[in-house]
Order: sequence, then C-alpha cells, then structure tokens
Amino acid sequence: MNSYVDLTITERLPSGVSLSSMSFNMGGEVNLLVPSSDGTAVTTIAGWWNLGDKSFQVTVTRSGNVLTIVVPAGLLSTVAVYGGGNNASWYKAKLLLDVRATIDDVSALGKTATVFKNTARLSDSTGKDWDEKSQSQKITRDDEWDIVKKSSSSDQNGQDSGKQNLVPYSIVVNPNAMDLDKNSDTLTLNDEFTYDYKESNPVEFNLNEVKVYRYDSASGTKGEELDSSDYTATPTSSASGDKRVNGLTITVPDSTALLIEYSYKVVGQQNATVQVSNNVTMKGKTSGVSGQSVKVAESHGDAQITKMSFYKADSKDPSNRLEGAFFDLYKWDGTDWVHLCKGLRTGSKGAITFSAAKDSGNKECEENPNEVCGISSATIRLNEAYKLVETQAPEGYITPSGDDAIHYFMLRDKTAESTFPLTKPDDFPTDAIHIGGFEGYVLNDKETAKLPSTGGMGDAWFIGGGVLTVLVASFGLAESLKNAKRSKVSQK
Repeated sequence: MNSYVDLTITERLPSGVSLSSMSFNMGGEVNLLVPSSDGTAVTTIAGWWNLGDKSFQVTVTRSGNVLTIVVPAGLLSTVAVYGGGNNASWYKAKLLLDVRATIDDVSALGKTATVFKNTARLSDSTGKDWDEKSQSQKITRDDEWDIVKKSSSSDQNGQDSGKQNLVPYSIVVNPNAMDLDKNSDTLTLNDEFTYDYKESNPVEFNLNEVKVYRYDSASGTKGEELDSSDYTATPTSSASGDKRVNGLTITVPDSTALLIEYSYKVVGQQNATVQVSNNVTMKGKTSGVSGQSVKVAESHGDAQITKMSFYKADSKDPSNRLEGAFFDLYKWDGTDWVHLCKGLRTGSKGAITFSAAKDSGNKECEENPNEVCGISSATIRLNEAYKLVETQAPEGYITPSGDDAIHYFMLRDKTAESTFPLTKPDDFPTDAIHIGGFEGYVLNDKETAKLPSTGGMGDAWFIGGGVLTVLVASFGLAESLKNAKRSKVSQK
C-alpha cells in the first residue's frame, strides 16, 4: 500500500509584478486565498467528485514575492483512491496550479522586450526536492494598442437617428497624437464594409460622405473640421458570391488626434433587413462593428422611374468631382456588345445618370453611335447588361485603357421581368448589378509632368546632370510641400 506525505510547491514571482489570482485544480478547481502581505491563508477544499464527503485545507504562506503552497497528504491519497478505484497504486492524478500576475508599472516597459522570470520548486514533507522549473516571458509595451477605434452611433434600425437610410460610423485615430510613422507625414486606414446581397430582396450601400475633425481625447469630443485638402478618402467596391465589400482608403495627417465621421446610404425595398459588418485597419491594428442589423426605412423601389449615377472623381480626393470626361455606352444583345451611343459627358457635378422606366414604351439612348452626343444622362432598360467605356479623361487626368476603362452595370428590377427579361453574359460581374438609387465612383489619376527627351551620345553627360538637377529640385519642393502641409495642419 502506498504512503502519502504533504506536498510543498514554492512559487517565486518575478520582481515588478503583483499577484492577481492563484487557482488550484485536482479534479475540481478553486481559487486559493493568498495573504496580501506576509502571512498565511487557508482554503478549504470540498465537494469535488473525487473527494467523496471529505474536505481538506490547502495553506498558502507569503513572504515577499515567495509563495509556499502546502497540499496535505490526505487530499493526495483521497484523489488517488477515488480516481483510480481499486487500481490506486498506478493512478496518476494531475495537479494544476495557475498563478496570474499584473505588471506594476507599464510605463517602465520599453519598446524592446522586458523579461519576467518566475520559478516553481516541488518538494515534500520528508525534505526531498522533486524538481524545479522556471518560465520566462518577454513582454513589450504597445503604445499603439488604441491608435484606431471604430464605433457606430446608429439607432435600433442600424441607421442615423432622424436621417432615413443613412448608416453612420466614426473612427478615433491616433488619440495620443503620436508620431506613428517616422518616414511619412501621413497615415493610411483601410476600411471594409461587408454585407450580403440577396437577389430575392436586394439591398445596396453607397458611400454618402466623409468628414475629418480634430479630436480631444481628454474630453472625447471633436473639434475643428479639417479642410478636404488635408486628407483623402478613396472608395472601392468588390464582390465574392453573395458577399459585397465597400472599401474605403483614408489618408490622414500623422501626429494628430483625429475623429473620422462617415456614413453609407442604404437603398432597397422598404423594411428589407440585412446584416452588415465594418472593420478598419491601420498599422496592423483592427477595430470594427460586427453583426449590425440595418433595415431600409424608405424605399427607392416604388418609383416608376429608376435611376443610378456614376461620379467621375479625382483618385486622391473623390470629393473633387470632375466635369468633362467622355464615355461610350454599350449594351449586351444576347450574343455580343452593341454600341449604343458615343460621347456621354460628365456634367458640372461630375455625374452621368442613367434612368429606366417600368413601362414597355421605355426607349434606350437614341444618340447616333458615330456622333458625340455630349449629354450627361441616358435612358436604358431594366434587367439588361450595359458597359460604360471611358474614351477621354478630363483635362489634366490620365485616360485609362483596357479593362481599367470599362465599367459594367445593370439596373435590376425583378418585378419588371415580364416586360424586360434578364439579359446578361455569363461572366457579367455580380457587383455590377444594382437597384435604384445606386451611386458609384469612376476615379482618375492626375497626369504627372514629364521631362523632355533628347538624343545623341554627346548629350549624355548633360542629360545626366539635368536629371540630377531636376530630381534634387523636386525633392526640395516635396520637402517644402510636406513642411507647409504639416504647418497648415498644426496651426488649425
């Protein structure tokens, strides 16, 4: 028959930490009482399945950062008998001691790892030492843990109270106004708004507006609004199956506490409900709002005329909408793309608007495909596939080519399928199918200045020197602009 003796565990906590809790487990779990200063505390253990109706006392003695835990022999033998039954001689019981501590002064931690080492020794009442183990943890201070935090001020329908069909969000950026990027004066945030698009009851979301304010972290309030030239907000869209993602890339000044407020406009049939999630990431830190339910408060689907718009805008500043971009319009006729009209032109607000009526007398764009029509709106048919091809960018901007110049779209209305059957190619992108009220962006990059080219070996040294001179001058100008921009932001 085996004999049992008291078991002693000696835990030495590392310096610079305070004990927060210590639990003991041998088939059941209990939090052990620990003296707050030097002394002894006793915890009674009872009611575990492997103790029967017996109870035992575990003592914890404290001397500074050294904790001595004594587990009585009776507890060990009882656990062995109940756990192993008639085979108690071979039964191995597991003892788990979980010790948790908090760091006393986080500000003392550095960007490089601080090592915390604790040691535990196992012995028994006969004086025998069984083993000693140590554990080291490397911990670094993360000053940037709260550099980005997203929230939504929506009502029970997931919308802005008092403003129908708007879903609002806000992001607190860099609340401590730290210099987060030593190599740049700006920070970039990537925002993703994700939702399900159901063909049976479609709901879509469009970016409504973006505003950036200074932020007072002490009071939690917003201050002066930044000029639109001090930041950029570039929207994108994509789809995978029934999932749609509205992307938003926002570039803001570094070393500045900011509050970004923006909203999405929801369009669809009244009372249609959809689950959305929204996450923002900056410098590897992510904050989000998930599982939000949004209900359409006001329908766009009951009107006889259904409209949608594309806005031509600067890729660095989509609030700068551009007049004077030209597009050609094509339609899918069931087998191929047919040229409908030439030279649709963005108007003073940078928009081209398409409309479709539900009655059978609806006519398509009637302009001659061989002549520039120069108008900023066109009539199309519901449930049919179209593509808009950019042929000329606004003055001062780059005209895209290939797939970058093509923008597919369809105005979908299931209730009108008897009059306008669904017509589209098999590979038509799912995120190009829209319902009434949709607004999208077509973005252009600005042209950049080019150096004049010259030829001949005799000019090689001159050209090299000329390029070097231009590069130095450009660098100086860039630095001046960066300093001027920094000064502009800091003085507001």
